Amino acid sequence: MSRYMTARELLQISQEPLMEIKRSPRSMLGLISCAAISALVVTLLFFSVSTVIMGSQFVLALYLIPLGFAIESLRRYHDDLYIFERERIIHKGGRLSLQYSVPSIRYIDIRAITVNQSIYGRIFDYGSIELNTAAEDTSELVLAGVRSPITLARVIEDIRLELNKNEPARDPFRSNE
Repeated sequence: MSRYMTARELLQISQEPLMEIKRSPRSMLGLISCAAISALVVTLLFFSVSTVIMGSQFVLALYLIPLGFAIESLRRYHDDLYIFERERIIHKGGRLSLQYSVPSIRYIDIRAITVNQSIYGRIFDYGSIELNTAAEDTSELVLAGVRSPITLARVIEDIRLELNKNEPARDPFRSNE
């Protein structure tokens, strides 16, 4: 079972970033199984009917289908990077896509943490974590396909509580002098 460092251990680290996370390979099992099944089908097609009905070059071109599934699974794995710094979480998304975005959210601004897991996600222990702030109605930052999402959500919540405990209370009615 995969483990994350606790919030106290992370906050004691002197280097930046505290932790970097990519998507879990488990979250790409669907694409990997599609690649394997389509490769098996194309191979069976190649050996059974390639010499009788179609030219072997056409059947060989069908190997582009499993290759496409394999390339897409590699792209999804390397496309997202979640960087946990001392004060905020940064999501570098679209590193291998046409749309590149780098949203960040401070721990003290997080108001709600939601964990989403499918049936396969519960079996293979991966899922998505949505981080919401008071600034937007939708999820401001989504950590997609991470391993042990419930444990990671607890770590994020503990870091948020630890940082809120250390920050002095602000009076909104008082002017900054």
